[in-house]
Amino acid sequence: RKGGAEFPVELTLSSWKTNQGQFYTGIWRDVTRRKQAEDALKFSESRLNEAQRVAHIGSWEWDVATRQVFWSEEQYRLFGFGPDEFLPSYERFMASVHQEDRKRARKWLRQLATSNESTGIEVRIILPNGEIRLLHTLGRSVRDNTSKVVRIVGTSQDITERSKADQKFKALLESAPDAIIIVRCDGSIMLVNSQAEKIFGYQREELLGKDIE
Repeated sequence: RKGGAEFPVELTLSSWKTNQGQFYTGIWRDVTRRKQAEDALKFSESRLNEAQRVAHIGSWEWDVATRQVFWSEEQYRLFGFGPDEFLPSYERFMASVHQEDRKRARKWLRQLATSNESTGIEVRIILPNGEIRLLHTLGRSVRDNTSKVVRIVGTSQDITERSKADQKFKALLESAPDAIIIVRCDGSIMLVNSQAEKIFGYQREELLGKDIE
């Protein structure tokens, strides 16, 4: 600009010839606002990718009509791949799912396509190095104005270590010589160990969900 400030422009050129020679027409557009919006979007995407990396939560999206699949960078990392190694697809996802869990995973995706609620599933996946990890995936369907499912979106999180910790915690509870009862904030029973069953004479199915009083 006159004062020395720079700004982005978009230039469209056309040319034509006449008896007087070659002529050119140029149309200049100030695209400052568009560039600012693009930069803000890139910054937002960068922050989202970093947040997913810190939380170890990937995101994904499946276009039902075109069968195109989108994976975030962290989703690739959860499966042991780099973002540029392949194009994600339903078949590629199933190839990584443990063979014993594939039937459940297919059934879960079919239910997502017909349900209006968010539903989750835990499946084992096999990384390229052969390591088996436990993944919790949460998804929901997106419908158009005719109630037709057009997309399925979701998140994935590696819960392998958390699952191991839960199993270790439950094993400690079961081996404890004392009766242990764990209740929620509202006073309902959420967990009892075998010693509690033995001392009080109740099966745990009779206690779970009941008020502690």
